[in-house]
Amino acid sequence: MLPSLRDFPILALIADGFSQTDLETLRRALTGRGADFQVVCSGSEAHGLVGIQPGETLLSCQPLDSSRAEDYQALVLPGGPLSCDTLRNDARALALVRDFQSQRKPILAVGHAVWILASAGLVSGRRISVPTSIREDLRNSGAVCVEAPLAQDANWLTLGNPDAWLPFLRSSLTLLERAWNAPPSPQVPQSA
Repeated sequence: MLPSLRDFPILALIADGFSQTDLETLRRALTGRGADFQVVCSGSEAHGLVGIQPGETLLSCQPLDSSRAEDYQALVLPGGPLSCDTLRNDARALALVRDFQSQRKPILAVGHAVWILASAGLVSGRRISVPTSIREDLRNSGAVCVEAPLAQDANWLTLGNPDAWLPFLRSSLTLLERAWNAPPSPQVPQSA
């Protein structure tokens, strides 16, 4: 039986240059299981990329300033180097990511999105899968970079290799279903 995420509120955080493929693949998979998938932008709109080609412009993003981790059960961080670089330098985005982590909510990070987790000061000692182009950056931040297409470490699931979408989606559904059916966990202090 496939996991049900009926009315499970998920926040996807993006900025200009987000990977449209990542966002749409996750949106379809999660809303197909009943999740309430909300897109939050660092600006008033965000322009997607399909590879290096311009994609769609999202004009109906929710504003980052009014988004709170307490209103969602999971965080999705699609890839796209431009988007992730913008978000990792946005204090509001980093604070939101830290809030999700302090509440031990699931965090799904694709490709360069692990940069955001590193800039939030959260990767030290965490097992993550990362693109080879940024592996050294993550190691220097204290992450344990695994030589696998995807990695799960507690409430995190990271995808470093886009060839592993199917296993990543299966693992995402399992992680989110477990979180949806689990009793609330206490907040933990944030690491710097």
